[in-house]
Amino acid sequence: MITVSEADAIISASEFFAPNIKSLPLEECLGCILAEDIFPERDLPPFNRAMMDGFGIHLSDKNSSKTEFTIKQRQLAGDSPIISLGDDECVEIMTGSNSGECINCIIPVERMTIKENKAYLNPNFNPEVGQYIHPRGSDTKKDSVLLSKGHCLDINHMMALVSSGKKEIKVFSPLRIKLIVTGDEIITNTEHLGSETIRSTSEFAIRDAIKKYFKANIETIYLKDDKAQLQSLDIQSSNFDIYIFTGGVSMGKA
Repeated sequence: MITVSEADAIISASEFFAPNIKSLPLEECLGCILAEDIFPERDLPPFNRAMMDGFGIHLSDKNSSKTEFTIKQRQLAGDSPIISLGDDECVEIMTGSNSGECINCIIPVERMTIKENKAYLNPNFNPEVGQYIHPRGSDTKKDSVLLSKGHCLDINHMMALVSSGKKEIKVFSPLRIKLIVTGDEIITNTEHLGSETIRSTSEFAIRDAIKKYFKANIETIYLKDDKAQLQSLDIQSSNFDIYIFTGGVSMGKA
């Protein structure tokens, strides 16, 4: 027997296999391990993005105390941004719109009262520069790493990959894992339960724990507490990347 720290040191000093790398379409990559660094195709967000439905203004010292604005136009998500705005003007703007360089403050629609073509600022609300604007490149810059090699891809990563413009990426091939369950008393959940046997819960716990975190091809075999049977395992020439044994780790004779 060796200690956990000794086992850790042995594993750390070992030369591990090099998994195969393949290119897959995004639809097949959930749960895979990324084999390349991913860079976005442009800044994210790609423009100054409106975070609220409301009214965009160009806030300055000239209009910081102003409470009445003329609605110049309406801007929907996908529209080109307005390029000029007077101190007494505002733009009715929708969430997701490109606020451009002209609008530097968005007042939520709930904070304004609309009468005809005028928008009136409600009391007790103080507009500020940058308010409710998601600045261009504030999430990720074009030349920075969006996702680094080695990430196990979850749903959030997949969303980031789509936003980066990727259609296909390089991933490591799923690990080939052999799960070996040992013990004379251990049976599968489909076998008849005898008075001296127990069902193998460890197999399901280990297999499901692996699948929870990454894709893997897992094969399970059951072996008796038989030295010759265990020694017959040809690990060196096997097609498996990882072997996991459960059972047979006590200090006793069997």
